[in-house]
Amino acid sequence: MANAGRLAGTGGCRFPVNFVAGGSALTFYGLRGQTYVAQERSQVLPLVRRDDLLPFLENRLTMGEISLVRQFRQWVQKQLQGQG
Repeated sequence: MANAGRLAGTGGCRFPVNFVAGGSALTFYGLRGQTYVAQERSQVLPLVRRDDLLPFLENRLTMGEISLVRQFRQWVQKQLQGQG
């Protein structure tokens, strides 16, 4: 994967989580030892899967930032209500 090469340089910083977005692709990575490993879900917000976040990232070019953040917050609240 071409984007994985970019993560190699951040391993020395030991960021516990990272992500790479490009085009219609998004990959979450978690640091395991000295290596980043691709993950389906965000470690920071485990209810967010890659496929859940992609529509929000795609809308960032057509929506204002405040509207986009508001839409994402509403989605998160709806997800949390569904778990309870």
